Amino acid sequence: MPRPALNEYKPAFEPYVSLAKGNSVGELITNHSEYLLDFIANIPEDSAGYSYAAGKWNVKEVLQHIIDMERVFAYRALAIARGYILDLPGVDQDAFARFQRAQYRAFSDLQEEFLALRSDHNILFRSFDKTALIAEGLVTGHKCTCRSWIYISFGHALYHAQILKERYGIED
Repeated sequence: MPRPALNEYKPAFEPYVSLAKGNSVGELITNHSEYLLDFIANIPEDSAGYSYAAGKWNVKEVLQHIIDMERVFAYRALAIARGYILDLPGVDQDAFARFQRAQYRAFSDLQEEFLALRSDHNILFRSFDKTALIAEGLVTGHKCTCRSWIYISFGHALYHAQILKERYGIED
């Protein structure tokens, strides 16, 4: 499975796709899954409420955002792989954030949820054959492929792990 071409996803997702290294689902999983699982599992609980600036999400909210988008990206990949022909809707991440209620959740529950989702999505993504991976669909009027959402999923999590390291001081 070659990497998705630029015409297989909306250009706004390029930063995520470029972070995801590998030329197959197996390579993406091998190259990134263990790192992401370890990184999230090892964020200290005393960092959960930290935000690097006023008005910015705290660590719990960032993790909830990653989880929410993991679900959205995996659904898009699944819908396209299964031949869904209608235009899938966009997601307003700020609207999601307003109602996520991460402040009421134990940080360990958020970590556990991410670990479960990533493991589940690895299995889902491995289940797609070549035909499913190159299947095309629409998301907010933009043509995209199933495989593009797999790259976006990994890249998005990697992007936010990078932000957690650089801006929040979370260490590997």
